[in-house]
Amino acid sequence: MNKRFLTLRYIGLFAVLYFVLMFIVGLVIQTLEITPPSMSNILVIVGSVLLINAFFLRREKRPPSRNEYLGLVAGATLADFALEMYGLQYVIAPIQWGTIILVTLGHTLLFAVGFFPRRRDSNEPSAA
Repeated sequence: MNKRFLTLRYIGLFAVLYFVLMFIVGLVIQTLEITPPSMSNILVIVGSVLLINAFFLRREKRPPSRNEYLGLVAGATLADFALEMYGLQYVIAPIQWGTIILVTLGHTLLFAVGFFPRRRDSNEPSAA
């Protein structure tokens, strides 16, 4: 399969998983009528990244290449930004672009760490 389409597939999976998990967390918070913890978004991001990375490793039987890694980080950042902007349409307060940019950069760091290709152990056979 073309690596470009492969990366797009995992970006799409990430976006769907991230949206579904945020929706479930939002429903639970709303149903229980609790104040949402500030870490809930970060926990969902970390969970989504780890699940997609594990799925990539299991399905492709190799870590992402450098280009795939960069594509995953950029795509996840764009998906995160789009979902954040979608959520902001329900907020009455004016958009504070400085805050949005800082939050997006922080999430990008989480994506960069989460999708970072692990090193191959010397005992593992190399993928041919």
